[in-house]
Amino acid sequence: MPSKSKPADTAAIVSEDAVRQRAYFMWEADGRPEGRGDHYWHLAHQEATRLLVEETASRTAKATRGRNPSEMPAEVKAKAKAKTAAKDVAPKKEPKPRAAIQKAL
Repeated sequence: MPSKSKPADTAAIVSEDAVRQRAYFMWEADGRPEGRGDHYWHLAHQEATRLLVEETASRTAKATRGRNPSEMPAEVKAKAKAKTAAKDVAPKKEPKPRAAIQKAL
């Protein structure tokens, strides 16, 4: 059982099946190029990890809403700061798998 004192490694938590499925949909949406499996796996893994981090930050923000920042633990402050910084960078929007498949048909 993981220790509560150490932050979880988000890369280890991401579902391999979810990454595989997302990579497949991205690959199909791009016209099924040969020899690009690793590229799509990497993109899908990055996307899943980013979504997991954002979800964790959102839960932390909800849990700390209305509290004085000086009363928050340092790691909670860091997560809140990272979430704010992540909002400043607009993520590249990927086509939704269903929409990409319908376009192909």
